[in-house]
Amino acid sequence: MSLVAVLLLLSTPSTMAAATWAPLGAGLDGLRVRYLHVWEGKLIVAGDFSVAGSIPANNVAMWDGVNWSPMGGGLVYPRGFVTHNGDLLAYAVRDSLGERKIFRWTGIGWAAEVPDDGWTDNDDSIVSYNGDLLLSGAWNNTYFDDMRCWVNR
Repeated sequence: MSLVAVLLLLSTPSTMAAATWAPLGAGLDGLRVRYLHVWEGKLIVAGDFSVAGSIPANNVAMWDGVNWSPMGGGLVYPRGFVTHNGDLLAYAVRDSLGERKIFRWTGIGWAAEVPDDGWTDNDDSIVSYNGDLLLSGAWNNTYFDDMRCWVNR
């Protein structure tokens, strides 16, 4: 089992050149951390892991500055996070059937908000902009012919 670390840069901007990196707690097992997001002062991490610190976590976990905690039953193949209208949203594949959705964190689990609408695994990013939720990428596997931003109003 490999250890994946989310590292904290221990410095201020004026001393960054001499900074050192330190792991957050006991780190994460697995292959890698793919996404980082800050929500309500907590660090949300997602990637390919099953344990955060010593706590079982299914590819997504929360760091409160001291401890890791799992986030519900986790997510399958998380693709990114965004804070939208105060809510933490994740774009991910939720189940083994490969259904992609945007999920909202309820405080105890992930609730499906927006269903798959022909998105592919090549969706690149999710952002909140001027009150709209945007998802960019390829639709229906038409990589070059169908690039767009999807807007949820």
